[in-house]
Amino acid sequence: MGDVRVETRYNNRTIEGVLVLSNNNAQLVFGPTRLQVSVERYFFWKYRIRLTRPNWPLVFLRGNSSNQFPIELIELI
Repeated sequence: MGDVRVETRYNNRTIEGVLVLSNNNAQLVFGPTRLQVSVERYFFWKYRIRLTRPNWPLVFLRGNSSNQFPIELIELI
């Protein structure tokens, strides 16, 4: 379907990434192409927070299901 550049704020930091869209799934990746990691791995490595798969359109669940992690669309790429 295409890719979307997105950003979010976490602990007063702006984090940018690329949301890769497929027919039934969306995966958020960060960093240079050769170093891209999934948002789950990135957040666990950086903040020791485990994320689950997103609820459409652009909301990731963080930790348990009571916490939501919103993703803001910047532009289509």
